[in-house]
Amino acid sequence: MEPSAPARASQEEARRIFAQAEAALDTEQATPVGADVRASRTIRMLGEEYLKESLARGKQPRTMEQRESRLNAHILPTIRLG
Repeated sequence: MEPSAPARASQEEARRIFAQAEAALDTEQATPVGADVRASRTIRMLGEEYLKESLARGKQPRTMEQRESRLNAHILPTIRLG
């Protein structure tokens, strides 16, 4: 008995996805990270750049402590979704 056209299309799609998964495993490619992880990394890197730029501009040690504290206490915890 021949499968119907939708069933054949579904099987072909499943085989295609399976082949892609096998190829990714064979080449040991990491799965793409989610948007929440990318956002968290971006904010963390921007925060680090903010602190580096402040140091380069010669901000006082107390100002740097306050900026680092604000970043660690208020900004980064808010962004961490996962």
